[in-house]
Amino acid sequence: MGTRSAGVLWAALALAVAAMPARADEPVPIAIGAQQGLYGSLPLFVASEKDWWAPAGLLPEIVTWPSAAEQLVAGGDQIWDVAVTDPLSAVLGADRFGLMTVGIADDESDANVVMARPKLVDAVFKNPASLKGKTLELPPDTTAEYAALGCLSRWRLKRQDVRFVALDPARILAGFARGEDRLAALAAPDNYRLYAAGAGITVCSGRDAEAVIPGALVARSLYAAEHPERVARFLAVIFRAIAWEKAHRDETLALLRHFQARYLLSFGHDVLNREVETRPTFTLAEQLQLLDRSKNGVSTGDAWYARLAAYAVAAGLVQAPPIGDSFLTDRYVRWVDGDPALKALVTAE
Repeated sequence: MGTRSAGVLWAALALAVAAMPARADEPVPIAIGAQQGLYGSLPLFVASEKDWWAPAGLLPEIVTWPSAAEQLVAGGDQIWDVAVTDPLSAVLGADRFGLMTVGIADDESDANVVMARPKLVDAVFKNPASLKGKTLELPPDTTAEYAALGCLSRWRLKRQDVRFVALDPARILAGFARGEDRLAALAAPDNYRLYAAGAGITVCSGRDAEAVIPGALVARSLYAAEHPERVARFLAVIFRAIAWEKAHRDETLALLRHFQARYLLSFGHDVLNREVETRPTFTLAEQLQLLDRSKNGVSTGDAWYARLAAYAVAAGLVQAPPIGDSFLTDRYVRWVDGDPALKALVTAE
């Protein structure tokens, strides 16, 4: 199993491999897209370290990108077949090229936060109304902005009550310490960097604001239609890795450190612990519950994504929110649950 950055050479090789017929007893190729260092992608790394792809009949090529935008473009260009991505990319991909969400990677709500300069923290907690007129720096059209809007609502403030300044995370990190009366909306790992520099303290998260931010396990719809069993195998490997992570905390932390180091990310033990503690991931049984529509036709996952999709529409990112089974489907999770061989893989130690 290899991991490399996306490129023309890789794409040509992947297409050539995909075109080659596979014998019944050999693993079949699958191209997996991931964002570099994204916590929800850790199960891919764990599965590779543990050699769990071959038992599922898969020969993966994991292709990584430094940004969500680059990963999304690659999906539209059919560079990858399945992926782990952020929820807004899942919504945008559904709108642009029929991307399907086939499972929930993790809960990123606690990793999307509003941070304040240290001298402003007490005022935020004691009298949120005092934030009127203050500056809120944020990367627009992101889950960080989505969480920030939820935090403003929690504080009974409106968007127009604060001064929004659109900046990319690098510029926020570079200049946030220069002023006192300001806030910043950031997502991990940038919030950890700001805190480590002593420039900002978290005063609200997406979780605090009940703005759930579910990472997405996705598949290109055409690929899923042509190779549904491969999508199910991919999920089986992910769910096996998630179950293992939950049962092996110390080793998971060690692998997380190794995984992030590949992308020049280096954080202390406290940060790594926080990543694991505050980023819920979901086993096969939990996936079935989150995607269950048996009670009123709407699953927990549907409700989570509906709010994010509404934000995407309001921000002008999509014209209409993707809804229903064509966007978020439980077909492949149920396939894993109903296939004795795949279910045995999920529960194998």
